Amino acid sequence: TKGYLEFIIGFVVALNVLLTYVHLEFDGVVAFARLEDDGRPPPEVPKVLDTLAVAFTVVFMLELLFKLLVLGPDLFRSQGNWQLFNIFDAFTVGVTAVDTWVIPAMTSGSADNRSDMSVMRMLRFIRIFRTLRMVRTFEVFAKLRVLVS
Repeated sequence: TKGYLEFIIGFVVALNVLLTYVHLEFDGVVAFARLEDDGRPPPEVPKVLDTLAVAFTVVFMLELLFKLLVLGPDLFRSQGNWQLFNIFDAFTVGVTAVDTWVIPAMTSGSADNRSDMSVMRMLRFIRIFRTLRMVRTFEVFAKLRVLVS
């Protein structure tokens, strides 16, 4: 069951990376339109992207909460060793939550201020390394790992 759940979360992480890429592309189009300043208003980023970003943030926060409930402090330190990937995941979830809820509240939804904060959104891309780590553990890829080694 653990492998199945990790596969699902890995898939969700991959979808989140794709969403983040699309969102950053739209941010780039908006920034370019502002620089071009041809008199037309810049396009708006579709609201569905923001809604999906919030949904992914909630999923990742729930995953972290469930892991904390089940594993407790062992989530971050197990058998005397620090679990760096879990610490990194918790940090990434925290940064994503700040980017999703705190920064928009601080900038009052101003598009100019929010675009300055989009650098934090790029931190979400780092979660792809988590997906790669999960792929390493799947039994399906055992023969491939032997071939690559």
